[in-house]
Amino acid sequence: YGYSTATAEITYSPDAVAAQWTAYIKSTNLDTTTVPGSDMKYSEAPDIQKAMADGYSAIWAAKTETDATKALEDSKAALLKAVKDYVKFLLDTVYNNGSSTVLGDTAYTLSKSAYDTASSEIAAATTEAEVLTAYNTALSKQTSKEHPRMTKTDAVAATCTATGNS
Repeated sequence: YGYSTATAEITYSPDAVAAQWTAYIKSTNLDTTTVPGSDMKYSEAPDIQKAMADGYSAIWAAKTETDATKALEDSKAALLKAVKDYVKFLLDTVYNNGSSTVLGDTAYTLSKSAYDTASSEIAAATTEAEVLTAYNTALSKQTSKEHPRMTKTDAVAATCTATGNS
């Protein structure tokens, strides 16, 4: 009577943890929230996109549930850091060392106090939503001033005198 014994090797598959990572990414709304002043979603920013992809790589590389869970937690922390770094970069750009940023005919200025408040709120944030809220609050505190528009007649009147351009 011939018989064989088959040994089954149970290998761990991190499908469930990868699904948790997908759910976590969705919960941040980074894929649906547009970066103010652009057409780009936060999830399309290169460093944020990389943090999301790296999270999947780390989770899929896990050989045990413990490793996968640790990879998930590390990935969440890395994503939050990427969001903080990117939004701080945006805030620094908007602040422009206190100088106004001119877009079209309008000069936008962010006060030092609004900048400092947003910076510390971004640093202290424990969720992506808190980071985005701090930035949006700072943007709402921007002041804007339109540059006066001068007609050609006004310009000529301002530069020419009855005796000519002397």
